Order: sequence, then C-alpha cells, then structure tokens
Amino acid sequence: MKLKDQEKRARIRQVTIDIVAEQGIAGVKMASVAKRAKVVPSTLYTYYKNKETLIVSTFTYIAQQMTEELNLLFEPIQPFRKLLWNLFEQAIDYKLKHHKEDVFFKMFIVSPYFDKATPETKRALETAARQLMEFGKEQMIIKAETPDMVLIAALDGIIDKLVDYHYKNMLTLDEAIIQAGFDVLWDAVT
Repeated sequence: MKLKDQEKRARIRQVTIDIVAEQGIAGVKMASVAKRAKVVPSTLYTYYKNKETLIVSTFTYIAQQMTEELNLLFEPIQPFRKLLWNLFEQAIDYKLKHHKEDVFFKMFIVSPYFDKATPETKRALETAARQLMEFGKEQMIIKAETPDMVLIAALDGIIDKLVDYHYKNMLTLDEAIIQAGFDVLWDAVT
C-alpha cells in the first residue's frame, strides 16, 4: 500500500474515532467522515464499503494497538502481583493517553457492530487477561473458584471507573489513588 493511501486511512480512522467520541457510533455518517478527513466520498468508499466496515475496521485497529501497547504478552517469571500491577498501571496509562480510542472501544463492544468483529479480535485482550488470571490460580494466589471473566470484570471495572472519575474531575489519578485502586482489586481477587 502506498504511503499516501496509509496516510488517508489513518486520517479517516482518526476522524471516525473523533466523531464516535463526540457523538457516539450513531453520529458516524460516511459523508461527514469524508468531509472531515478531507477526502472525496468515493475515496472513502474505496477503502470502506460502508459504515459497518469502517466502524469494525477502526475497532480492529484500536484492539491491535491496545494489545501491542499494553504489552500483554508476559513471561510468568515475575511474581503474579507484579504482573497484575504492571497490567493495571499500563491499562490506566493507556486509557489516559488514548481517551478517544477508549471511548470508541467501550461504545463498540456494547453496539450491534460487536457481532461483526472477528472472533480473534474480540478475544485478543480477553485471552491475555485470562492467561494472567490462570497464572494467578496456578500459583494459588487468586480465587481458583472464581470464573476468569468475573476476575477480569473486577480488573476492567476498577480501571474504567478510576479513569472515568478522573475525566469527570471527581478525583485525580495520582500515585496514591492508583495504588488504592490496585489494593481494592488485589483484595477482590485474592
């Protein structure tokens, strides 16, 4: 793919993310995406057949970037608590640096478009978190009887709420708050 094509795709993708963060998925209109991305509508349709392919493609890109940036491939040579702390801290950092992408991600997974994403994309983040939880269970550190998805929900829930409260100016995400959030998570899963 030519560099120019990659630049257009990146611009289109960013405009889509911006619109979803501002107006929700329903606010995405192909004509307004083309206009804001400064491409003619026919160019947009060359890359994306319709709104569905645009939205799903953008989600796939965000999921891949998130997986790479969170460095979810871990070697279980560190203590489980350290691995969980690293994931907790990295996830908060990612969500603060990529707020619009996080908003897009959250909206996508509760939308009808989620069914259109590939199973591999849907499972990418979940698989790494499950592996981490299984490692904790093997080490007899976390609650073996608790389903992995419940443990992951505790992790996601605390991280999401801390970041949401930060953006709503309900708290400042400083070291003490992040540590307190992790302590609550640790108490919940052990």
